[in-house]
Amino acid sequence: IVKLREYPEVQGSAYYSSKTFKRNPNGWSDSLRNNYYRNWAIVPPMPWLDTTRPATPQIRQQADNGWLISSTAGAPVRYFILYNVPADSAGFMKPSNIIDVIGASGGKAVYYLPMHQEPGPLRIAVSAISKNNMESAADMLVK
Repeated sequence: IVKLREYPEVQGSAYYSSKTFKRNPNGWSDSLRNNYYRNWAIVPPMPWLDTTRPATPQIRQQADNGWLISSTAGAPVRYFILYNVPADSAGFMKPSNIIDVIGASGGKAVYYLPMHQEPGPLRIAVSAISKNNMESAADMLVK
């Protein structure tokens, strides 16, 4: 895996059987999950398919302290990505900053913040991903 990542023309790996993952021999699956594949991966868009981006998500706090996330204009939404936004906030839309991926139903989803939060302001950005893996611009959820 390390050697494959040294070559930019290699764009991923494929595993053809999941039996080994279930057995986890010598902690192999744990090592993959905790080291080589610890960050989420966003499926890249395929330029030969529709490239319409979803609308930037709208975020509203609900009475039960959940956050309603919606994106009903533009391309249909498959899921929403929540990014941790560091203080410098430059280039935050990258896999190492993804904190959660939540499925969308009818272009909407509800997100509940974790109970144990660090002190200070919470800065989370939310983007929408279409069925053809096109990502929208992000909107900020600030608490």
